[in-house]
Amino acid sequence: MLKKLCSVFLGSILVLMTGCPKNPVSLKPIELLQPTIGQTYHCGQTREIKWRINDKVKIDAIGVKLSLDSGITFPISIGNAPISSSDTVIVWEILKTQVSTLCVIEVFKYSDEAAYNEKSGTFKVDSVPLVLLNPLGGAKFKVGEAVQIKWSVQDQNQIGSVGIGYSLNGGKTWDPNGIGAGSFTYPDTSYIWTPTATQKSNMFVLKVYSYTDRAVLDKSAPFAVTQ
Repeated sequence: MLKKLCSVFLGSILVLMTGCPKNPVSLKPIELLQPTIGQTYHCGQTREIKWRINDKVKIDAIGVKLSLDSGITFPISIGNAPISSSDTVIVWEILKTQVSTLCVIEVFKYSDEAAYNEKSGTFKVDSVPLVLLNPLGGAKFKVGEAVQIKWSVQDQNQIGSVGIGYSLNGGKTWDPNGIGAGSFTYPDTSYIWTPTATQKSNMFVLKVYSYTDRAVLDKSAPFAVTQ
């Protein structure tokens, strides 16, 4: 005799079970996947807010809000609400005004926030004077490929000009020549870099730094440059 198979989500994992439990797992109509508790973001970055909708009958459109006081109030809307229930991610551009150690994201049913909502744990948005936006760790580029190096200057009084450096060994040592012709002065916040054969590495790390104070910097996680 064939037994009935039941499928349920446990977090983000789909589990198949033989026979349906008497008390099946109850799925929330909407689940927030990212950000998560304890993360640290920086103003000037762009980051994804992700969710999953388990009941598209109840949840037909989404809103996203930000709290700076650990979820007591949610005064900041993110994205162009209402967001279609077919969407599961938006890109959040983090502003200077959103710096807080008590950030919480809420996703909710746009027409009934009180009834259907899901909140993240508390995370942090830092204010830093200089942020490297691209490339990110884990990327893969080829020799001769045009790569955009992009950064954000949060404090123009502190950061008058920016230099670009690189390492082939995960940041242990840095090439003395760097990338680009000297320094870049605001409003320049990007540079097109073409990797050469001498820059091949699976542990390539790139950094941007204040040209007058090299201790003020931001750097990528390792990425790959291959032939």
